[in-house]
Amino acid sequence: MDIASETVCIRCGKKRIFLKKWSEKADGKGKLLTYTQTICPDKKCQEIVDAKFTEMRERREMSEEKRKHNLINRKLKHQTTK
Repeated sequence: MDIASETVCIRCGKKRIFLKKWSEKADGKGKLLTYTQTICPDKKCQEIVDAKFTEMRERREMSEEKRKHNLINRKLKHQTTK
């Protein structure tokens, strides 16, 4: 069963095509994981999807940094009030 050939583009619904496959050990050790990367056959559509995923990743990273910064500030504020 080849799951990669059954996936469809989240934007246009076309059947995605195989790009590459690789294996890595989880956390550099332990269980071997196999990854398969597929892309939309429509190059412009894939560029749009990639741009949206990049934007989502950047927003998530900014949110995580803001959360860490707020946590550090709360800890420092709590320590100074003791």
